[in-house]
Amino acid sequence: MQKAIPDWSDKCLFLLLLIAIFMTACAHRRFYESATVAFNSGDYDGAVYNSVEALKNKPDYPEAIALLRNSVTPAYEYHIRVAKRNEDAHDFDRAIAEYKSIERLIEAVSSVRRDIILDDVSEKKRIASDNAAEAHYNRGRTLLQEGEENHDRNKLIAAAIEFRTAQEFVPGYKYSQSLYERARKGGVTRIAVLPFQDANVFTDYRGALADQIIAAAMKKNTEFIDFITREHLGKIEKEKAIYQLGIVDSKTAIEMGKALGVHYIVTGKVISAVIDGPKRTDAKGSNSCRVREKKDQYRDGYAIWTTYELKSTAVVSASFQVIDVKTGQIIGADTVRPEETDVARWKEFKGDEDCLPWEIRHFSNGKTTVDGGPVLQGRAFEKASEEIALKLLERSK
Repeated sequence: MQKAIPDWSDKCLFLLLLIAIFMTACAHRRFYESATVAFNSGDYDGAVYNSVEALKNKPDYPEAIALLRNSVTPAYEYHIRVAKRNEDAHDFDRAIAEYKSIERLIEAVSSVRRDIILDDVSEKKRIASDNAAEAHYNRGRTLLQEGEENHDRNKLIAAAIEFRTAQEFVPGYKYSQSLYERARKGGVTRIAVLPFQDANVFTDYRGALADQIIAAAMKKNTEFIDFITREHLGKIEKEKAIYQLGIVDSKTAIEMGKALGVHYIVTGKVISAVIDGPKRTDAKGSNSCRVREKKDQYRDGYAIWTTYELKSTAVVSASFQVIDVKTGQIIGADTVRPEETDVARWKEFKGDEDCLPWEIRHFSNGKTTVDGGPVLQGRAFEKASEEIALKLLERSK
């Protein structure tokens, strides 16, 4: 009579279950030990939070309860002292951070022990928030005045940040919103991206690339950067011809800058857009092995196979330059060369699958076709626009 082959998957599952139970049973002890180490090193916050975790795993753990009681008061008093010291130094931002730490401490302790009472600090935090908002508001007003008097965009940006921060502490604080908009408007950097030159080879992408650059940039933090859209540029009769050609010299840049109210003009050129493929590569192989049929019973096995790889690639190369319209000078230039690839892999075999090497067994990626060249080319142009947008944003900081 043939003996049943043991189901090792069930045994492994049972073993994993035992390990999970053991780890859970020991969790409270591990957290308590971590809390003890933290307490002895003067990290009272760490002692509190680890004691809380120990009690979540074992609510009636007497050692953890005692340690929590011993550590929560020094942790609370430490944050109170630091908050007071920061308030005396008129650093209300840091004072608020300490009050928030206390609130998190109170929340953690109350989640496991309702009998441990700590004084609420919400009123202290409210007063500190009012003071912080006032401090940022006043700094913003000073920077706004200096920025407007000296036509200093950096100071206007700093002023806008101060007004925005004031509202983070107290929403709608005084005239913060209107002053923020005023400062931002004066400090914003305005950029016009012209269609890229393409020698009439990639006409479908020349205007779209400029639009894609703007769209990609707008997905990032462009609080202090405004991009002039293609529609806006096209409405200005004087600049239509220049816009359509995408060619700007020093004199033209200054004229366009005045007409459009921009600080920088971006021009560029699509150098090349190459599609390679699709190309198919076939490889054959074979292997022999011992195949298990039953417990302690094996036979000779053999497999032959053919692997197929279909690959298509599109590469776009584009250059761009940034022109300062105040001087007409090129202040930056760069080139991007993104690549977009699509690969399909599959295999055919005869014989025993157990004889297939690991890399052949896992060769297939579930695809037998690849995207066409125009699709990959479009994706490569999207990558180019994203790379250029990131470089522009980095340069405009």
